[in-house]
Amino acid sequence: MIAERIGWLRSPGFRKSYLTLVGLIAMLLVIFPFLWIVLSSLRGVDDFFSLELSNALPKTFDLTSYKLALGRSDLVRWTANSLFIATGTTLLSLTVSAPAAFAIARLRFKGRAAGATILISSYAIPSIMLAIPVFVLLTTLRLNNSYFALILLHATFTIPFTTWVLQDFYHSIPADLEEAGYIDGASLVQVLWRIILPLSIPGLLAAGAYSFILSWTEFLFAFLLVQSNDAFTAPVGVHAFFTGRNATASVMAQLMAASGFVSLPSVLIFAYFQRYLVSGFLTGAVKG
Repeated sequence: MIAERIGWLRSPGFRKSYLTLVGLIAMLLVIFPFLWIVLSSLRGVDDFFSLELSNALPKTFDLTSYKLALGRSDLVRWTANSLFIATGTTLLSLTVSAPAAFAIARLRFKGRAAGATILISSYAIPSIMLAIPVFVLLTTLRLNNSYFALILLHATFTIPFTTWVLQDFYHSIPADLEEAGYIDGASLVQVLWRIILPLSIPGLLAAGAYSFILSWTEFLFAFLLVQSNDAFTAPVGVHAFFTGRNATASVMAQLMAASGFVSLPSVLIFAYFQRYLVSGFLTGAVKG
């Protein structure tokens, strides 16, 4: 009897069921905060603090919280600011990391390995350690309260990781294709532009999506550097608007609506590009 039970526990069917259950639990833990925000924002304002199970799910799709949040704050302006900064960060990150990753992956020069190690190691430095030096430096240069400064700052965090992703992706591209380009008379830049980049679109999309999401959700440096209400990014604007307000049902419902509105772009970006994120991160793991 014991041997039969042990054999059943080791069977492929049990393993599949066990892994499926673990995966479902992990998925629920990850999506629960966002799901709770969305459901709370769709409740009626009067039922927001209700503890009855019957009010856990909204009976109707009540958009009053969204109307109040959009009407009483500059949420649309803040979202547009975040969109501009995240897009600029993504373009700058790809512009720098694509040729940098190609140089590390394919070219042979002195200090290449050390440079690659330093680049990826810089990503491990906690942002909070750089907050005061960066604030003092940018304030001295009069770049505080500037979109340009935020784009540069966000790019310094995204470039190391995107370079690492693209470097591994370039390793998966056969070197024979590059050699064929050189034989046909193409220069190094032409090989990168006409051969490597078109073949590495999944990796570029994965790196770009990561850069966009990281810039969109960044709070610390945007909070330190931006003082004007009109220049706030979406996370900073939501924080500034709701900080210090009484926790009434109306205010909390608006906060849930604003949080859901701000989170939606990054969720949509991830949902659309998730196949490229997976393929871009894993392609470099299988070379040849």
